[in-house]
Parts: sequence; C-alpha cells; structure tokens
Amino acid sequence: MDEETAKLIRVYEEAEAQILRAINSALLLPDDLRNLRGALRQVQKKLAKLNVAAENWTEKTIATIYREAVERIDSEIKNAGTVAPGLGFGKFHEQAVIVLAENASLRLENVSQVIGRRLDDLYRNYALDAVRGTTFGFETWKGVAKKYREKLAAQGITGFVDRAGRRWNMKTYVEMVAITTTAEAAWVGTENR
Repeated sequence: MDEETAKLIRVYEEAEAQILRAINSALLLPDDLRNLRGALRQVQKKLAKLNVAAENWTEKTIATIYREAVERIDSEIKNAGTVAPGLGFGKFHEQAVIVLAENASLRLENVSQVIGRRLDDLYRNYALDAVRGTTFGFETWKGVAKKYREKLAAQGITGFVDRAGRRWNMKTYVEMVAITTTAEAAWVGTENR
C-alpha cells in the first residue's frame, strides 16, 4: 500500500473516531436534541471534507498507478525486443483514468452518503424514543441517551453492509475500496496498453 493510500485510510479512520466522539458528547448534554442537531451539522461538514480528500486521492493515485502499469508494459515490450507502436499516454488512456477515478470517487462518496443517512436516522429515532419515553414516563432522556451511546460504542458507524450482511466500518470499507480500485487501475492500464 502506498503512502497516499495509507494517508487516506487514516483520514477516514480519524473522521470515524471524531464523528463518534461528537455524537457521544452531544448525547451527554442536557439539551441533547439541540446539541445532537449541532453535532450532525458538524458531521455533515466533516463528511464533505472526506469527499474532497477522496476525490483528491483518486485523481492522483489512480492516474499514477494506471500510468505505471502502462510504462511497465512498454518496458517489458522493449526488453523483449519487440517493436510496439509508440502510442504514448494519449486521449484513450486519459479517458480511462478519468472513468476509473470517477468510479473510485463515487464508491468513497457512497461512504459519506450512507453515514449521513444513518446519522440522520439515529437522530430521528433518538428524538422519537426520547419524546415517547419522557411523555409516557417510562424512560428519562438520560436513559434514552445512555442506550444510544451504548449502541454507538458497540456497533460504531457502519459505512456499508455487503450482500452477506457483514457490516463494514468506515476504515475497513475505505481500505477495501482503495485496494480494489488501485488493483483495477493497474489491471486496466496493463490491459489497455
């Protein structure tokens, strides 16, 4: 794994920890619904920054890996003594890199969208539980907040659920996306050349 990919994964890992801390902190305060709304606004800003980081990573990393694959094949052709057409890195390869980078970026953006929706759901469910519990007197807002903090601590924030029902946290999902999209860039660059 290259340094840029490791950096991207760390950014997502740190963001996940910050998001959990922000939500947990908001649930500890007395006016928890107002504070939770504020925390969710901060989380949305953090998710938008993650999308920018993901886009920057894909543009840089996918292009680099694709170009390295093309250059490796050119070198192998040259070492084999075979004459290959000198295509260079023209429009065809540029377009392939753009498509690969956009696909990788969309997969990473999906993490932010899913997390955003899950946190919106958490807020709605929490608000309803808090209102229901305090209105009917069977649970205080502190009790509801404690239940939600425990749930967050146990489950974290799931960024993706696969077909087998496995829950992926942000870091693990971004790692998987980084590995598969960089491998795809290398393969497509090799195949196209």
